[in-house]
Formats: sequence, C-alpha cells, structure tokens
Amino acid sequence: MVWMILSLFLIPVLLGVIGLIFKKKPVKTINNKVGYRSKRSMASQESWDFAQKKMSDYCLIAALITLIPAAIACFYVKNKTLETAGIAVAVIMALQTVVIVLVIPFVEKKLKDEFGDK
Repeated sequence: MVWMILSLFLIPVLLGVIGLIFKKKPVKTINNKVGYRSKRSMASQESWDFAQKKMSDYCLIAALITLIPAAIACFYVKNKTLETAGIAVAVIMALQTVVIVLVIPFVEKKLKDEFGDK
C-alpha cells in the first residue's frame, strides 16, 4: 500500500524537479537532445529561449496541479482495499498524465502569440 501512495507523488515530484532544473539552468543552445523541442521553439534562438522559460514555468504549475489530487487521494486510499486503492491511484495517475501532455499546447500557444507562425 505504501508504494501506491508514493507512486501518487512520482509525477508531481518529477515535474517540479524538471521545472526547477530548467528554470535555474535553461538549455542555452538549440539542439535535438535536451530542452523543449518543437518546430516553433527551434525556429530561432529567441524563440528557443522563450520556450525553455515557458516550459519550466508550466512544469512548475503542472507540478502543483498534480500534487493536489495526489494529496487528496493519499487520504482516500489509506483505509481502502488494495483493489479500490489501485483503481484510485490509476485514475489519479491518468489525470496527472493528461496535465503533463497539456504543457505542450500551452507552450505552443505562447510561442505562437509571441512569434507568430514561423
């Protein structure tokens, strides 16, 4: 049961760590390996720098958003059967995954608003 409760916090912690790392040490040069990479973000050095900043900001926001249901679920699964707790954890982790995926369109929208369709 403890591993289930800990798994609820895996995504929020990873998002927080990624957000903090990229906020403190953003990837400086355009590359195909590390950083927020999309056609729009790689169009210029200016758009690259902007995308790295926005991505780190949104990862930190996503960490907080995913932390809330994890904390609530932690109390819910505490006294439940293993099967019920497993379902609750799976649902929360699916919702957390959706939040992760939503970071991309948010960053892309900011890039489009700032730099247009390049």
